[in-house]
Amino acid sequence: GPGAARLQELLLREAQAMAQLAHPNVVTVHDVGTFRGAIFVAMEWIEGSNLHAWQAEAARRPREILHLYLAAGAGLSAAHGKGIVHRDFKPANVLLGSDGRVRVSDFGLARVLHLGEGPAEDLGEPPRLRIAALRRQRLAMAAQHVAHAFIERFERRQNLMPDVPHGR
Repeated sequence: GPGAARLQELLLREAQAMAQLAHPNVVTVHDVGTFRGAIFVAMEWIEGSNLHAWQAEAARRPREILHLYLAAGAGLSAAHGKGIVHRDFKPANVLLGSDGRVRVSDFGLARVLHLGEGPAEDLGEPPRLRIAALRRQRLAMAAQHVAHAFIERFERRQNLMPDVPHGR
């Protein structure tokens, strides 16, 4: 029906926005399109595991863990800079390649914000629900940035990273 077509259009738009994002800590989207009425997303192949499995397989040092999560945070920050909010960030959605680099993946629940224009189309939600959703998204983005700053301060206090002047 018309709802399914609008959902497909929204998913395609979100995947196309992801394809515009180039960051070493975000899975690369090579191509997006439709084939026989279904959306496809061709993404970078990552040989390795995810942070959930990596943390479960052995005891890890806090410095090791923080280093990988900070890299994932940099990927999220790059996505936020393009108006993309992940909405399902968790260790299982952060891939750890055999090269040691982390990449945020699975943006399937992502919301693309048209910065300065309000939220993306919300498939018929009443306006007050869209406004509430936008407020929650902005709050989540702010919370992630605060968490990133907190982790950096923790690392500095624990001498896990050099003291770098703000604004690098």
